Amino acid sequence: RHRSPAAPIAGRLLKWNGAAWETMATLQEGRSVRTLGPSPDGGVVAGGDFYTITQNGRTFNTRGIARLGAPIPVIDPFPIPAVPCPRGTATFTVDIREPNNDTFQWQLRDAAAPNGWRTLTDGADNGLTFTGTTTAQLSITPDAMYRADTLPEVRVVVTNPCGTTTSRSATVQPCPADWDCSGGIDGDDIAAFFTDWQQGNGDADMSGATDGNDITVFFDRWQRGECFPRW
Repeated sequence: RHRSPAAPIAGRLLKWNGAAWETMATLQEGRSVRTLGPSPDGGVVAGGDFYTITQNGRTFNTRGIARLGAPIPVIDPFPIPAVPCPRGTATFTVDIREPNNDTFQWQLRDAAAPNGWRTLTDGADNGLTFTGTTTAQLSITPDAMYRADTLPEVRVVVTNPCGTTTSRSATVQPCPADWDCSGGIDGDDIAAFFTDWQQGNGDADMSGATDGNDITVFFDRWQRGECFPRW
């Protein structure tokens, strides 16, 4: 199949980018769009007469369907739970299927906020340090160790000139089995854990205190080699 190179352009499908109209698709003379509608993933689908086809020496028009892009942000993938070591940095990343001057704003679940979510800014916040709060990648680092009562749950709001999409939320789920933050689970984690536990810094259950239950929690996770998200 070939488009006719000689056919003049008769019209265009346009989208507003916030400052000007941009061409999404061009129509040759005699071609027309008969219908427009949304696709399941947020795109625009146009149906109509688009192309001039030359085949076996004959030229004729053909009808078709064209996907013309997503008017609002399509987040793919959504952020997933982060599983850092007890003192490690948690990272959440999103991607936009068809970028279009997108802006990002991460939010933190906060029961005291008017809608249950608070806008984040870079910097220290309740024992955690946030970076990348207006980018596609958010990082969270604890000042000391994660605690159960302050484990963050986050989401991102993505906006482009056509609209806004809010992601589902994701949580930080620290893995005590990787106590030495080496990225693996082995005997070094046991040695590191007991060194910290004897010094009163072995809060494996994230209760805010170091006691016998921390030993139980640490060995339960260590023996299972469990360092993966719980959905």
